[in-house]
This record gives sequence, C-alpha cells and structure tokens, in this order.
Amino acid sequence: MSNKSKEEILWQPQNQSAIKKQVREFADFYLHHGQIRNYVLVVLGVYTALLRLKWDDVYDFDNKHVLNSITITEKKTGKVKTFALNKDIVRAIIL
Repeated sequence: MSNKSKEEILWQPQNQSAIKKQVREFADFYLHHGQIRNYVLVVLGVYTALLRLKWDDVYDFDNKHVLNSITITEKKTGKVKTFALNKDIVRAIIL
C-alpha cells in the first residue's frame, strides 16, 4: 500500500498525458457544442491557471485585438507576473 496522496499519484509523469488528454477532450466538448465562452474559459484556465480574468485582461477593445500577454498582481505578495498568451489561447479568444 502506498503512502502517497491521490494528488501525488495523479500528478506523476505517467498520469500527466492522460490528464492532458482529458482536459483537451473537456475543452473540445464546449467547442464542438458551440459554447465558445466556456471553451475560452477552459483553455485560459488550463494554460494560465487564472480563472478570475475579464475580457479586458485578454482583449484590447480600443484597438480590436487579442493581447500578447496577461499581467497580474498577486494579492498576498504584491508581485507582478506576466503570462504570455500562446497560440491556443489566442485562437480560442478569436473564435
């Protein structure tokens, strides 16, 4: 019997590809059912680990284009972090 927690087992390298596949299937479900908003939220959440984003955080409405990165300030530490938006995120946003 292993002393490892479920989380430790889940994130072992041999399980990560299965998790990635499930996340992709989850996101694709929304895409194929025309639920673009939900698809974008899943893709953004997966790639940035941020779920408190607003459209203004990822899209420049004045210039009508998707931003290249997201900048956030951590509440606890006050540290500023910038995350690049990869092609999958940009593609999801412009759908």
